[in-house]
Amino acid sequence: AGDGQQRQQQQQQKENNQQQQQQQEEDDEDLEQDAEAEQEATAAAAALKASQGAADVAGAAQKLLLTKVLPALQSQLVVDGQEVARAPVALALIKLIKLLPADVERIALPRCLTSIAGLLRSRLHSSRDAARDVLGDIALELGPEYMPTIINVLRAVLPDKGFTAHVLGYTAAGLLEAHVKAGVEPGQLDDALELLLPTLEGDLFGQVAEAKEVSAFAGKYKEAKRCRAYEAYQHLAAAVTFETHMDKLLSLVREKLPAATSPTVRSKLEQLLTAAARGVGANPSVTSEGLAHWLGTQLESCLRVEEAARIKAKASVGATMAVGKTRGSGAAGDADSSAAAADGHAAGNDGAAHRYLLTHFCLTVLNGSLKRGVLAGRDPGSLALLDPLLPLLVRCLDSRHMGTVQAALKALTVLVGVQQLPGLPAAAAGAGKALSSLLRKVPDAGHPLAQDCFKLLGAMLRDCPSYHPPTPQ
Repeated sequence: AGDGQQRQQQQQQKENNQQQQQQQEEDDEDLEQDAEAEQEATAAAAALKASQGAADVAGAAQKLLLTKVLPALQSQLVVDGQEVARAPVALALIKLIKLLPADVERIALPRCLTSIAGLLRSRLHSSRDAARDVLGDIALELGPEYMPTIINVLRAVLPDKGFTAHVLGYTAAGLLEAHVKAGVEPGQLDDALELLLPTLEGDLFGQVAEAKEVSAFAGKYKEAKRCRAYEAYQHLAAAVTFETHMDKLLSLVREKLPAATSPTVRSKLEQLLTAAARGVGANPSVTSEGLAHWLGTQLESCLRVEEAARIKAKASVGATMAVGKTRGSGAAGDADSSAAAADGHAAGNDGAAHRYLLTHFCLTVLNGSLKRGVLAGRDPGSLALLDPLLPLLVRCLDSRHMGTVQAALKALTVLVGVQQLPGLPAAAAGAGKALSSLLRKVPDAGHPLAQDCFKLLGAMLRDCPSYHPPTPQ
């Protein structure tokens, strides 16, 4: 019994020791946690103090930049007593402004740009050239997103009259060219499009264009000797988002179609559209599906207007001939001439008589894309996009304008070689009739139009087994 009691006491002592050890471990763990919490609190306090210190340092640095560095750079931007800008100072100033808060940038950036743009009003060619070079460097440093800001400053500083109007268009075209050469992503110049179009329009069709034709005035200023609107238009066509901004770009041409009765205006519109076609060919945002859909829509719209104008003209001629028969042969000639002139004037008022310019532009873009563009592929997807264009091209063969007809013949010649097009048999039949009509009108077989007709006819006979020309053809 004594031994059992002793063992029981030892067991009890052992349990008490274990409890004390466990309690000691818990106490040590609590002490460690308290120590860690205290360390974390100390670290957080130190971090807060450090961040407050960093914020104080940043605030002090920003205050120093705003009150000392920025004014000092602005004061050294232009050489005292000379109309010359310091390019290194300008770039340093722009880089500094980009690091400052947005509210400071909104004030400081236009001020810097205005100082540089003001030098473009100088009568010295060297001063204007130097200012343009500095502006080009600034534009590249800022990026194409800032192009609207620069254009707005230029329009505010350079009056749209006198020699400064020529300087405005010349400088805007130079800045646009600098961005395109440096490389821009599709859509980065979309916001600048609406600001640039009025400048291009004034450079081509306004008083600025008239002054360029005066040799005495153009000889005085470098900017008046050369019109850069066409190359600027090409750069815009190559850089804007095709599906969303191409129609806005062509609005400049559409608005001038009623005035295209003037040979001078018509020639300028043709040059603009030629430049735009080259730009579209280099536009990376153009897709095969988007281009095919856009071409189909535009061709349908232009052909519908052309065909309506053609029907109206025929009706007018018929009515005039009827009036002439009732009044006599002599009066008929006079009536015919006056009616034709009146009809041409009426058609020119809404531009319908000159829609063929846009039709020819669409066909030029199509031919370029078929040769080496996004529609040059012969996969099933591309063929499905090309097939709806066949009937539109056949309708183009009835146009009264040789350029449109020749462009349509070239496109059809390429497409006839693609034998997998489902609409080819129907298109070949319609094209055959149009070819017969065209060949009867050409003066001889050596005429360029006749040569294009023979090429298409040969392609249909060779590559379109379903085409069988009737005996008269």
